[in-house]
Amino acid sequence: MKIAKNVFVIKSWSASNKLDRDGNFVNIQGRAGGLMSWLMSILGISPTVSLKARGDRIIFQEGSLEGTASSVTPMENICSMFYAYKRPLMGAICLGVVLGAATFFLLGIPGILIAIFYYFLNKSLTIGFSDLGGHVRAIAFKRSVIEGQEIDENAAAHVCDILQALVDARREKTMNTGGTPLAPASAPEPAPVPSQARVEPPSAIVSTPRRCKQCGQPLDAGSTFCDECGKQVE
Repeated sequence: MKIAKNVFVIKSWSASNKLDRDGNFVNIQGRAGGLMSWLMSILGISPTVSLKARGDRIIFQEGSLEGTASSVTPMENICSMFYAYKRPLMGAICLGVVLGAATFFLLGIPGILIAIFYYFLNKSLTIGFSDLGGHVRAIAFKRSVIEGQEIDENAAAHVCDILQALVDARREKTMNTGGTPLAPASAPEPAPVPSQARVEPPSAIVSTPRRCKQCGQPLDAGSTFCDECGKQVE
């Protein structure tokens, strides 16, 4: 599973079995973290990311200060969906050690508490999909304090369920409309026999004429003696 390198904060999260006003079943928007990024996002110049699922395709878009890149994947080409969450264990340990040593006169308790809060509040959630070509699209999110969006694995699982239902519906529709037939309509016709290989039956049976056993001369029908040597015909 691919874990996205950049971590965004969630601007908006919408996932439903019904279309929204923009024609999306899933519409997830994110931006780069930080107050400065939030101010820049108001001006429309902050790095952003989005994942939109419609009835027939998924639109994945990533933006930066240099521009944007979008990919459109047909639903029938989606191979799998996934989600995962991660907490900064090593970062929390390092923070606890440093702050614990700095507050040793208080038995390091303040530093340990700060590290614990850091561990639980800085969870990131990754959600994405892969296609039949092996390409993976994934977004990593963390909790947004400004927008008030919360990270929730159940919401991510709900998104995956919606995407799977859309993929199944799209493939079934494609199969029923002739894209990939469910079963042959009738048995295949036998291959034609090449003309040169055909053997026509004889129109009549040709009998072999009788011959004299002594001289080999052909005998007329009903002959009693051979006209050549005079031998009696048996």
